[in-house]
Amino acid sequence: MKTTSPTDAATETTATRAYELLRRDILFGTFRPGSRLSIDGLRERYKIGPIPLREALNRLAAELLIKQSDQRGFFVRDVSVTEIRQLGDTRCWVNEIMVRESFKNESPEWEKELIVAAHHLFRTPRTPSDSTTINPDWEARHRHFHMVLVADCPSEWLQKFNADLFDYTDFYRNQYLSAKPAIARDIHAEHQALFEAALSRDTAALTEALNAHVRQTVQTLISVLAASSG
Repeated sequence: MKTTSPTDAATETTATRAYELLRRDILFGTFRPGSRLSIDGLRERYKIGPIPLREALNRLAAELLIKQSDQRGFFVRDVSVTEIRQLGDTRCWVNEIMVRESFKNESPEWEKELIVAAHHLFRTPRTPSDSTTINPDWEARHRHFHMVLVADCPSEWLQKFNADLFDYTDFYRNQYLSAKPAIARDIHAEHQALFEAALSRDTAALTEALNAHVRQTVQTLISVLAASSG
């Protein structure tokens, strides 16, 4: 029987912490697209040794959040209009399956969980009044609300894939948070429409509202990306 030494366990725990810190900072736009992630720089930033940092970087590379070059090291992935469109299309395809399956397998607790998630989201300001950065509490509640909408879809594979797609969208969105998109949006109204469609158990209405929400995000990101590179 294989046993884990205290040293191995400590390294694994530190690697997990390094992964979580790095992933959070990449998703929140702390590191710009294409920027190099040097081991020395990361050691200084996180006060974590090179071995757990390399493990974390390899894990993030497997998730496609960063890219690895044998000669040059690790880099935050670049952004492109093509990838943004592909991401949006994939989210819409997944929404169609997950909404249908979630309603078919609705649990007794789902409506209460949805109401609580919506209440917390609607009461949380998206951005502080003196900042262009998104409120971390809003980020967490926004993600939770979207996950609850389709929480009763029984496929663990789809649940994981859906969560990853949501995180990739956040990666793109947070890269250009300080820019003012040309497309005006009422984010609260969009989430209110999602909430009402979900409560009505209307599969077509919720799917349409979710996909419209995703496409609005895609168009906003494309407009900001075009403006920043123009």
